[in-house]
Amino acid sequence: AYPGRTPHVHFRLSRAGRELLVTQMYLPAPAGAGNDRDGLFMSVREPAVRRLLLAMRDPETPGTLRFDIVLEAAR
Repeated sequence: AYPGRTPHVHFRLSRAGRELLVTQMYLPAPAGAGNDRDGLFMSVREPAVRRLLLAMRDPETPGTLRFDIVLEAAR
């Protein structure tokens, strides 16, 4: 975390020098308790889309978070 932002992790994915994706992963509460005050997080208007930016607690591995990044849907 840094001033004015809720805790989050930046991801920048590239292949062969070509940028594929830049995104941020936000933490669930309690660490992400300030998500609703983060301007960039709240700029994603659709709540369902905003939920995709949240890491999920992994019930199979207590104490860990899961954040899936999908670059291409399975066919």
